Amino acid sequence: PNEVFSSTNRYTMNHQNDAEGEDIFLLNIQNVQAEDSGEIGCSLRDESGLEPNKQYTRIDVVTSPTSIRLFALRSNETDAEAIEEYTDGQQVSFNQGDEYFFRCAAGGSSYPPSFAIALGDRDLTEQFTSQAEYEVSDGQPGLKKLIYSGEATTHDPVVISIEENAVQFSCTAAVPGCETTPQVITITPVWKFAPIVECPKRVVKELYEKYVDDIKCTIKAEPPLEELYWTYDQ
Repeated sequence: PNEVFSSTNRYTMNHQNDAEGEDIFLLNIQNVQAEDSGEIGCSLRDESGLEPNKQYTRIDVVTSPTSIRLFALRSNETDAEAIEEYTDGQQVSFNQGDEYFFRCAAGGSSYPPSFAIALGDRDLTEQFTSQAEYEVSDGQPGLKKLIYSGEATTHDPVVISIEENAVQFSCTAAVPGCETTPQVITITPVWKFAPIVECPKRVVKELYEKYVDDIKCTIKAEPPLEELYWTYDQ
């Protein structure tokens, strides 16, 4: 065995002959790790001194992301310093009329992560564009860990209606086909908006009726209403 594989006791190599007398070389990997991802090469050399014949097999070890982060930038901001990062479970205040670009980033997987973004029951994933890249960690040649990072970014501002106030916004990062737990981050948007008043357009009462007690107005406000004024003929 060469130096790369002999440096760990998880790799063993065997040689056997099949029924037709042809050589079969077997590489066994025990307790598969993320750093086992990559191309495993088999090089054959004989006494002719000619260039050896090489064949490669790609091995992908699938693991879920180990970290996830969520960012937002108000659509009318251009300064990178205005980017906000949220923590899982954070309650976030939004002002009426604000629109935000969101970015969800995940890392630590040994295969590109995929993202699912939702606001309550509303699936927002199609509003996001995903991309991924990988870095090769330090290690002995042939046993280098491929660590993927990916992010999903909105290509248009996300609009959250007042009716969706306090509805959970979530981003989930996972690797397809991987049974390990995905990474999830959630925030709860709380909108601040001007009071919305809904009153009946018209109330008809009989002449000299003693009470007019069915003028009912509903008010939505965040933060909660502090004062209410009734006016006449205005």
